[in-house]
Amino acid sequence: MSKTRKLKIVLVGSSHASAMKFAWDELGPGFPDIEVNYLAGRQEKLNRIKIGDHMAWYAPDGEQLEEAEITDQYVQDYRAVLLSDADVVLHVGWSNDPAFLRDLMRRVNIDGMPHHGAKTLMSRPAFDAILQDYCQRSMLPDTWHGWTSKHVICVETPRRSEAILDSQNAPKRPDEPTAGYREVFDLACDRLENAMAQHAITFLRQPAHTLAQSGLTRRQYGIGSLRLRNGKHHPSQDLAHMNPDYGKQVWAAVLDKIQQCPTLHQH
Repeated sequence: MSKTRKLKIVLVGSSHASAMKFAWDELGPGFPDIEVNYLAGRQEKLNRIKIGDHMAWYAPDGEQLEEAEITDQYVQDYRAVLLSDADVVLHVGWSNDPAFLRDLMRRVNIDGMPHHGAKTLMSRPAFDAILQDYCQRSMLPDTWHGWTSKHVICVETPRRSEAILDSQNAPKRPDEPTAGYREVFDLACDRLENAMAQHAITFLRQPAHTLAQSGLTRRQYGIGSLRLRNGKHHPSQDLAHMNPDYGKQVWAAVLDKIQQCPTLHQH
């Protein structure tokens, strides 16, 4: 990147943004030509925030955003954040959580996918309809579609740690199979990638080397995850959030995407 000006990234996210926030705290000094700001908080609050004129991201009806839930230099009065001068808007932890796909795979065999011991067989057309609904629910709202002046990247929500297969704190079948998990997750990503591309949104898959053979996240990345609000560790039974080492892997993928975009890597 040239030294003309800094590349500005705004990371918008749910609690899953913590892995990337704390990773960038370590990585940032090595990238003086990149400025990263954050607007992250609980998913239910993020879902109520809207895009207004001039790319202002605001809480409806003047709702006050609690300062404790926000980590962002852009926010001045905790009511609105302007995205107009950002080069990249990075969504992390949007509603593309694949946990329900694992739950489905535990209960049924899917026609055309590797089978396990489940007694129920689901037809491929029925499964395709489920994937279509998954994509619709995972899509960013219409107000994010077709942005040409900004590069919008939506990061795949991390899959559960493979520790969920042996955890005493997570519901599972005693003989839970993993045959077909990776194929189903990858197919869902294919659909999301294609669907988002139609609206000028880049869907960024979870880095392949962070995945175990089962298609779930390698357990090493689920150990030592930190809370976004205060930096304290999540309880050991939390298998959904990932640690800063995982965040570093995602940042590497994000920066690689930026390098592939001629209008961005020239900064």
